[in-house]
Amino acid sequence: PLLPVYLDCSHVSNVVASENEVTAWLLSLEQYSLSSQTDENFKFKMKLNIDGLLVYFPYEFIYPEQYSYMLELKRSLDAKGHCVLEMPSGTGKTITLLSLIAAYMEAKPRVISKLIYCSRTVPEIEKVMEELKVLREYVAKETGKEPNLVGLALSSRKNLCIHPEVSQERDGRVVDSKCYGMTVSHVRERHATDENVETCSYFEGFDMHG
Repeated sequence: PLLPVYLDCSHVSNVVASENEVTAWLLSLEQYSLSSQTDENFKFKMKLNIDGLLVYFPYEFIYPEQYSYMLELKRSLDAKGHCVLEMPSGTGKTITLLSLIAAYMEAKPRVISKLIYCSRTVPEIEKVMEELKVLREYVAKETGKEPNLVGLALSSRKNLCIHPEVSQERDGRVVDSKCYGMTVSHVRERHATDENVETCSYFEGFDMHG
């Protein structure tokens, strides 16, 4: 059976590039973790030194592909260039990206201040938000303070609308039309003098307090 590799990488000062070297590094860490599990005072930590950058990784094991991904992403950010990275399905691309970017933003806020994450489907972006929550909780636990990291998911009206009637529509175009009909400026102006003109109380509340 596969055994997760427990990591305390705060002592790692040099990173490696090739997959074979990464694999060998992980195997050595596995042996280290096995010998350390007998010590009741041993605390498993997931802190990675990625080319001099301290990265908090909120899981108890890491794939070689994830480590290589972080390393190449770090190098691309340092070079202020573009990069195209691929990883096999199911190897944790999302949390790998979030962990590295969050660490980079913390260390170099003037270089990078935000991450725009685009996805093809709503479930995919929901997964990103779930992973971000896990990362935030782990960083807060390890550092003793809330990380300066806020996530906001944007989607279509069809996915975000909470109006009890409009949200029941299945056709996105119908949702857009009904939403627009209650939130457009001239309709809201008419509502100010005629309460019979329907507006969206949720939108009005957001506009007032948001």
